[in-house]
Amino acid sequence: MGDAALLSQSPNPRPKITTAPDAGASYEHLAREYNAMVDELEQLSAVLVSVGVDPHAALEWQPPANLCAPHPAVVDVLRFFDYGHLPAHLQAFSRPLHHLAHAMVGQLSGPQLTIGLHKLLEAKDAFVRAALPPRPE
Repeated sequence: MGDAALLSQSPNPRPKITTAPDAGASYEHLAREYNAMVDELEQLSAVLVSVGVDPHAALEWQPPANLCAPHPAVVDVLRFFDYGHLPAHLQAFSRPLHHLAHAMVGQLSGPQLTIGLHKLLEAKDAFVRAALPPRPE
């Protein structure tokens, strides 16, 4: 299923902001930031739909009050999903997997979660490497 098909399954598409010709630069900047966040939310929704998770259910789920902190091994592997250090064109490939990893930590626990995160990390690393320009010969 292509990205466009996944995005069309995204529930309640969010409206985009357009700017008037006489809008100030700061308003245009805010509109660009908002629209980028809308795009990111739609991508995350598409990833959740692709793995069989209802995006609304994922957002509405609240952890029980007595839920303990994630296992130290989970916290340790989550740091490798950070993407702020990457160039913008690589962040586009890493960001959805960062969000998916954190969504899974919010809903699952146990040793299989850690294993799943390690495999997701391998996939994220491969996708980022695939997005790098080819080596000059």
